[in-house]
Amino acid sequence: MSPRRQRNVKNARIQFELYPPDHAEAARRAGYYVEAIQVLHSWIEAKLQEWLMLSRHGNARGSLQTVWETAVGMPLLQVAKALFVTGKMSKRTFDAVCRFNAKRNQVIHKLFYEAYDSPAPSISMAEYSAAFEIGIRLGQRLESQLSRLATRGASGKG
Repeated sequence: MSPRRQRNVKNARIQFELYPPDHAEAARRAGYYVEAIQVLHSWIEAKLQEWLMLSRHGNARGSLQTVWETAVGMPLLQVAKALFVTGKMSKRTFDAVCRFNAKRNQVIHKLFYEAYDSPAPSISMAEYSAAFEIGIRLGQRLESQLSRLATRGASGKG
């Protein structure tokens, strides 16, 4: 019997074959719900970190590599707070990030609760789908903002 081909592995490295939101949607359709929402969370976090880097003032001290490593080490809510506090992110977008993070946490944490009245921890598909769709819309909003920043060099509120 021949070995089964490993998906998303090339040259012994794991990588996405699809754009992360598309990968998340494919994982969701295939029933890999935790993977799907975690990919969305990580993608949104990466977009926020990228936004922070694009908003950086040119006269800031320190090497770009050090700044980049610092930015990519910031968790989703911390980078969103930094963007909001510095006036780079609108309250509406900040609230959307907080809403997605809360919903995502709710989904993931409910899957690990000990349910006393059911055979296993669970979450409704409606609740999961609501969290997933919030993430998709937020990701699209961030992509649009980053596109404007990258093409115009503007760092206005998003």
